[in-house]
Amino acid sequence: MVPKRILVTGASGYIGGTVLKALLNSPSKAIQESEISVLVRTEEQARVLKERFQVATIVFNGFDDTETITNVASKHDVVVHTASGFATGCARALITGLAKRKQAMGYQVQYIHTSGTSNIGNSPYLGLYDEEPSGVFTDDNPKKTVAALRRMNAAFSYEQRETDLAVIETGIEQGVKTYILMSADIYGEGEGEFNRLTIQVPKMIRSAYREGQVWVIGDGSGVWNHVHVHDLGLLYEVFVARLLEGVVIPHGEQGIFFTENGEHSWNEVANGIATTGFELGKLKTKEVRTISLAEATAELGWGSKMWTESGFASTARTSGTLARSLGWKPTRPKEDFLEHFRDEWNAVIAKGF
Repeated sequence: MVPKRILVTGASGYIGGTVLKALLNSPSKAIQESEISVLVRTEEQARVLKERFQVATIVFNGFDDTETITNVASKHDVVVHTASGFATGCARALITGLAKRKQAMGYQVQYIHTSGTSNIGNSPYLGLYDEEPSGVFTDDNPKKTVAALRRMNAAFSYEQRETDLAVIETGIEQGVKTYILMSADIYGEGEGEFNRLTIQVPKMIRSAYREGQVWVIGDGSGVWNHVHVHDLGLLYEVFVARLLEGVVIPHGEQGIFFTENGEHSWNEVANGIATTGFELGKLKTKEVRTISLAEATAELGWGSKMWTESGFASTARTSGTLARSLGWKPTRPKEDFLEHFRDEWNAVIAKGF
């Protein structure tokens, strides 16, 4: 039997580097017998990954290089796309390439897409949606999730959400099975060779260090889920293994999977950062100050109130029932999340803020 070919995009990134390591260390015979390739942006990244892991490497010129992206995908059976959930053209190109592979080989191909739960986050300050999403979204009720994605995107176009909808539609059009792994707040040290830091907590730490005090937007009552990056990598490994083993997994409009292992409020995050920073002697107070959405946007330097609200003040609650049914067993409890702020502080300190 000809070995199956797996392509991992974003292998130099926080998520992708961890996913690549999980695949390379997989106990699955189906994955071990497969050929793994990575798509990266620079020759240096390609050299390092090829030397250390003996994987095939392909360099491309960014998300607009759709000709290369399509061509590379057409030579693979499974694409694990972790590079960006915000590049619609890239996602379409990968699925189009897989469709060519399917036509040439005569068997089914699969596309695994990386997204985030900011897609279903509410808008407590800007009021972007006439009908605010509420309650817990579960991946065993995809109809509710897809309806919310379409309704919310019609009210306010958000590129990551738009890309998810394009993935579903393009997969149906091209006859390619697509799966969307929609992650919550990812924390912990990445396991790749390059970027090992997440985004949200380090940004708040750097801001607190500059200002001398941690902030929270409004009352800080928004609630998000979280997942340790190592556990997330294990989910991707389980997912790929099941697909290669021929397990039937819901796809398309039914194929949205939530990756979570507990939940937290923004108040808990702010207080965790403040207490740890004070204990480390990097802050003079462990008191948390309240600021407005506009102030937080200026402090973060993102230039978009929508991005700030979504990533630091919204509520996006999910349950990964379907993900767990595949055999995924996350190991990091909520206590681990509440205790990880020291590691994040030390990582930011090591980088010199």
